[in-house]
Amino acid sequence: FYAGQLSSPEAMIGRQFLAERGFDREAAEHFGVGFAPQGGRELAKHLRAHKFTDDELIKASLIRDGGWDYFQGRLLWPIRDAGRSVLGFGARRLSDDDRMPAKYINTRETPVYKKSNVLYGLDLARQHIAKKNQAVIVEGYTDVMACHIAGVDTAVASCGTAFGDDHARLLQRLLGTGDVSGGEVIFTFDGDAAGQAAPNTDRAWSVAERYGEATNIRDFDGQPGAPTEMDALVAYLQMLGRQTTIADRPVDEEGAE
Repeated sequence: FYAGQLSSPEAMIGRQFLAERGFDREAAEHFGVGFAPQGGRELAKHLRAHKFTDDELIKASLIRDGGWDYFQGRLLWPIRDAGRSVLGFGARRLSDDDRMPAKYINTRETPVYKKSNVLYGLDLARQHIAKKNQAVIVEGYTDVMACHIAGVDTAVASCGTAFGDDHARLLQRLLGTGDVSGGEVIFTFDGDAAGQAAPNTDRAWSVAERYGEATNIRDFDGQPGAPTEMDALVAYLQMLGRQTTIADRPVDEEGAE
């Protein structure tokens, strides 16, 4: 439903958002990007016609109490598990008149969607992570898209929460060793002040150090979400090769790690 809506006249603002970041129609289709209509009733009407009840749709976080669609007027990314089943969605604000102030909102916690247990892009990266024994953790949906298009096909991102222990355990299984230290996990966060202050950064260091010296952390100082600007990350990964040391840890103002 959402993917089909992306080609509608109303979704022009969403297509422009993608185009400005270097993503064409093929990229949108590959990653399943969609659009939630502004009207707020279209999805509910569509799913009721397929015999779903309001109780089921509310439990799945597809509509809200009162029957309004959960996502309205936003660009959407499907969040899938390793088997490509859709568990939930991430949605990006596109217009200033959006009644929801948050730039990004995600599906609420449901029986199948637990944000601490999912990684965006996992369905596309799973086989590559296992083959290369490497995972690259980035910050958001467009970062994952940019990485994969640039050839960094082991990129995934946490969804609306900091990278944590459950995510690390998920990578353990994907790396196939039962221990993250048997592979290579590289964190890439924005190098600007906002990125350094993000809870993700401190949390990533805590998790990475817990899993040993084979975890590589990269403080990627670049503009996220644009395929043409991923050269620095690609070059870093090529340079890194199979090194197994923690790299480039940020230094605080007093010069201590």
